[in-house]
Amino acid sequence: QMEVEDSGSQEESVRVFVRIRPLNRRELAEKQTIGWNFNETSMLEDTPNGQKSYVFDHCFGPSDNNNKTYDIVGKPVVLKAMEGYNGTVFTYGQTGSGKTWTMRGCESDPGMMVLCIRDILEWVKSHPQSNYTLKVAYLEVYNEEINDLLGDVSKGNSKNLKIVSEDAVRGAVIGGLVEESATTAEDFMSILKKGEASRSYAGTAMNDESSRSHVIYRVSIETQVRDDASFDASDLTGGDSVGSSRLSYLNLVDLAGSERQKSTKAEGKVLKEGANINKSLLALGAVINKLGEVSKKGKPVGGKPVFIPYRDSKLTRILKQSLGGNTLTSILCAVTPAPMHREETVSTLKFGQLCKSIKNSVSSNDKLLDDKAMLKQYRNTINVYRNVGLSTRHNPEFTSIELYQAYADMMLLTEKPVARQLRDPL
Repeated sequence: QMEVEDSGSQEESVRVFVRIRPLNRRELAEKQTIGWNFNETSMLEDTPNGQKSYVFDHCFGPSDNNNKTYDIVGKPVVLKAMEGYNGTVFTYGQTGSGKTWTMRGCESDPGMMVLCIRDILEWVKSHPQSNYTLKVAYLEVYNEEINDLLGDVSKGNSKNLKIVSEDAVRGAVIGGLVEESATTAEDFMSILKKGEASRSYAGTAMNDESSRSHVIYRVSIETQVRDDASFDASDLTGGDSVGSSRLSYLNLVDLAGSERQKSTKAEGKVLKEGANINKSLLALGAVINKLGEVSKKGKPVGGKPVFIPYRDSKLTRILKQSLGGNTLTSILCAVTPAPMHREETVSTLKFGQLCKSIKNSVSSNDKLLDDKAMLKQYRNTINVYRNVGLSTRHNPEFTSIELYQAYADMMLLTEKPVARQLRDPL
């Protein structure tokens, strides 16, 4: 379970998991066997100097299905995103290690991108005191270009999109990126299928359906506490005030796998794609290394801030908020247990160990959309408290007008012009 205090911000370590996939037909044809020992939290490597242990938040074995993986890795992040926190889950590992299977799955064993839909919609249904606006974006980083998987290819505006700015809540803002509204499971599935049809895949000697790009599936969640006249303020939970609005994001990221040409036998276009995949993963590794150093040594006090090379890749710019920002982040490292891939598996495990040292400063996004929304929030809050008895008759020490003036004083402290309007009579 993810435990984050509702008020203020606090440091949260990145949670890291490892998933061991079953041996595939190629490995079985090579007479490979499971070459690792493992338990619920560790993978154990036999070395000439004895047994080495790689410890994680949880270790999934070859027999564990996507539903179990989602319940432990994905669901806690999804639920915190519905509470107003930014959340990210991404998969990492060599090509053919089961990353896309974990995220996408199949009809009989759906992955995180499908399983999260149920929890999102159940949350909305069980919180009638709030209105939720859900929007989905689906994009890929292909050969260091950002492509919109939901865009209209015929219009020629879905390829090579640009990062136009960075936002404290949204992270990297991508110009022209399509966001489609979703209110039902059918809406979500239709968007997923549309995006999947535009994804870049190719067959290699390591994987019949190898992802040729890094893919980000993003759900934006805008929460508006209702101001219905019939709504009782006693129904409010989590410190929300009537009319308040906040925006949070859930990111599910399927990273393309690292590749070795001698293993993939890639040529031409596929070889170029592999080179760009490796380049962006190297940039990701450099960012992780720097963030790990900062977490271990602590941020410098009064000195020059530590330079983190986010701008070395489109991928790291997009993931900046998830790596060292205001986001609850979980990473699933996918590995194969075949001895023939031991070197790549060890590399993935070391990456995961380094990620465990990263700490993010996390807080809920109580973001008001604009001054007009602020004004409406405070006026509606006053009206609701009046209706439920916060008046001179029920509470002589604190009248509704005094509450109204208190809010006005608070707004004046923010030096916003709208505070003058709050001073006006209702």
